[in-house]
Amino acid sequence: MTEEEGLRCPGCGASLSENSIVCEYCGTRIRDDVDQRGINQENLQNYAVKENKIVKHRATTVRKVTILLLLLAAVAVGVFFIIKNFNTAVPYIAEDKVSDKSLKLYFSSNVTGDYDIYFKDTINTEPVSLSINSSADEIGFCFSPDGEELAYTSDIDGLYEIYLMSINNGDTIKLKNSSGYGEWPYSFSPDGKKISYIFSKKEKTGIYSYDIETKEINKLFSSKESENDPVYSPDGSKIAFSSNSDGDWDIYIINLDSSEVIKLTDNNTNDRDPLFVPYGKDIIYSSDEDGDWEICLMDIDGNFKSKLTDNSVNDYRPALSPDGSEIAYISGSEGESEIFIMDADGSNPFKLTGDKSDKVRPFFNINN
Repeated sequence: MTEEEGLRCPGCGASLSENSIVCEYCGTRIRDDVDQRGINQENLQNYAVKENKIVKHRATTVRKVTILLLLLAAVAVGVFFIIKNFNTAVPYIAEDKVSDKSLKLYFSSNVTGDYDIYFKDTINTEPVSLSINSSADEIGFCFSPDGEELAYTSDIDGLYEIYLMSINNGDTIKLKNSSGYGEWPYSFSPDGKKISYIFSKKEKTGIYSYDIETKEINKLFSSKESENDPVYSPDGSKIAFSSNSDGDWDIYIINLDSSEVIKLTDNNTNDRDPLFVPYGKDIIYSSDEDGDWEICLMDIDGNFKSKLTDNSVNDYRPALSPDGSEIAYISGSEGESEIFIMDADGSNPFKLTGDKSDKVRPFFNINN
């Protein structure tokens, strides 16, 4: 028997001489145990082959187990990110929550035919009209950071144009003349110097800012379709808005320093009405992902999405109370909707109005 056809080491498979006792390559002992049992050379060869097969089988099993563990780890990571992005949101809950305090909520309603501005105390009072002209629509408004001024849109001169009203004495001025179909204000900058608004022309809208002191107009974003709902972040560095530039409404953020635009939602449903929470880390918005509009929540990067309402009617146009503890929103069908208020985590909803008119843009004032 030649060395190539003879004995092989059961540990490493190396060819050995017939008289080998220890493998010179890996150190495995070859002869002592088998010789004591009287095993002949042929049996020794069979023993070595068997041991070699066992070693190879063990190596194959280890590889298979390793691959299986890697696949399971990959699946676990995938499931984690799916849950992270869609199902495990922790709703924003304001600190020092006060659930029983009286707040003034402002909104527009067409209960008398035209849209007029009303305010209502959240505890046991009837709505009070603030409208300047009962024959014109007054709609789409927002408050200055100090709560002293109200920006709104009126068509008293034929076009929807932006006006500024003093809450203290009711004095009103027109901020600017519109060159299109209309303009609607959405929010003041945190320093109170600018107003974000939408400009409508030829059935398309874009988002702009207007400097109250310098009267400077700055175009922030406009696509070939329409943009809406522009609101400043609490630090004034960003504006969140909605756009249907890709066929359905999605929510975006524009960084005002760099003009960088970031898309937060990207799906085949409609997402609108973005609203920053007081500390700017989360965004409340409306979505019709489940077939009807619901109030939802996500973080500022578009992750951790969750529902704050979940029912069979439309819930939309959220508004946060000054301390962030409560959310007002509109609920119902077009032409007949009511305003509800719930805790910021979506619990304890109750109906604030009940006149069965159409309601638009609920808004809390910081001064109550």
